[in-house]
Amino acid sequence: MSNIYETATAPFMAYGVFNELFLKSKQKFAVTRKGVNSEDSFYNWRTAWPIIVLLVLSVLGLVRGICFIFGIWASPFPKEGIYINIFWLIYNSFALILASYLSNVRPRLRKSERFQTEKSIVINFYNSGQVQGHILDWNEDGARIALMSQNKNNYTQGEFVIDGNQFKFNCVWQHQSMEKPIIGVTFDDLNLSAYEYIIEHTYAQSSTLYQNPQYSNQLWHIVVKWWVDTLRKRKAH
Repeated sequence: MSNIYETATAPFMAYGVFNELFLKSKQKFAVTRKGVNSEDSFYNWRTAWPIIVLLVLSVLGLVRGICFIFGIWASPFPKEGIYINIFWLIYNSFALILASYLSNVRPRLRKSERFQTEKSIVINFYNSGQVQGHILDWNEDGARIALMSQNKNNYTQGEFVIDGNQFKFNCVWQHQSMEKPIIGVTFDDLNLSAYEYIIEHTYAQSSTLYQNPQYSNQLWHIVVKWWVDTLRKRKAH
């Protein structure tokens, strides 16, 4: 589907080429900010408007062509040529619709990539005692942990030990799933040994051991969910 990427970038590339060729003014290179967290999703109209304008014009052209075909309007063009134009208008409209979805800015809930794991741990919460659990995914910044407890405590701070490495953390969110709490934590002042341990078991693990998560979402489900969630605030569960 490279044509969707090309359709989305074409208006901006054309603007840059026009300036360079005729106005002799070079466009400044904008560096995308990295490591920025946001819980909000929104639609970026600044990047979407050229695509939407082209989409509206394509739809108007499609309606006009259909009116010519069915004799609603008198056509000065041969029908064979109109059929070809209608085909390409439908094809381009499909690409423009999908390209318009690229301006939907999704939440950036984490600064670093998370890696799935199944490490069992015993957590010592400073306000709730010891609780068994296992890590669902983690990186050098934090982790998502499922607790083997049905207690609905307000977990705050704690620590756990893996292979002799101590991990102190602050709990930033808590969520009840299948009658067992799942917590999101950020690590607090990792020592060098603990940091090296996480890197070894995330970014530095063998490619033969790492498996990409498999998703089964179908296109229609993604499209419908996008319309529902575009302007809603999402949580990092």
